[in-house]
Amino acid sequence: MLGPIWGACDPDEPKNRRLRPAVVIERAGKRVLIDAGPDIRQQLLSADIGWVDAILFTHHHADHTAGIDDLRALTIARRAPIDIYADRSTLDDLDRRFPYMFGRGGRTGYYDKPTLIPHEAGDRLPLDGLDLTLFRQDHVVTTSIGVRVGPFAYSTDVQDLDDHAWATLAGVDTWLVAAVRREPHIAHAHLEKVLGWIERLRPRNAYLTHLNHTMDYATLCHELPAGVAPAFDGLVLEFES
Repeated sequence: MLGPIWGACDPDEPKNRRLRPAVVIERAGKRVLIDAGPDIRQQLLSADIGWVDAILFTHHHADHTAGIDDLRALTIARRAPIDIYADRSTLDDLDRRFPYMFGRGGRTGYYDKPTLIPHEAGDRLPLDGLDLTLFRQDHVVTTSIGVRVGPFAYSTDVQDLDDHAWATLAGVDTWLVAAVRREPHIAHAHLEKVLGWIERLRPRNAYLTHLNHTMDYATLCHELPAGVAPAFDGLVLEFES
């Protein structure tokens, strides 16, 4: 945290230096970016990612959307806007906060053409070679979108899961799931709760993301059960499917 405030984290452990949550899923030459927080420019440069076919926003909170300005650079090489997907409330929020990204640059005329093309997300996000199944998650203050694609699932910013979410997650091999801290949180599932979810779902591997400054990487590695590990910036997961 700014300060710097390291909390329980060892400042000499590089994997304790965490940027905001974001994921790129790639298959058969197609790429989907999930969320674009304030760090997205640095994240995409570090991962050598210069293009995506679509962007999914899980919800409207700033740590998942406030890097939206930097997405304009992704449209330059392709010479075309990028399709984005989100629920209606998130699309309305983005349209209100960033009208210039949708072709309404006002009197400046600088953003007279849309950078992003909005689409309301349903239960699927189908692209050639890449088909994402979407499900809703209770984030208490809003609803977030969870993602399942083949053997992989991603659940960020979630406090509770309903029967439909559990049915979508059933049989998943690897689950990337948010566990913000050890103490209960009003809008996020805490560590004990998430470990209970993992025990119920029984994926082969689970990775914990959206960790705050009380969640030290080495300590978690020592404490977590087999098959569960803290995620870290730059983590790459590969699947045969």
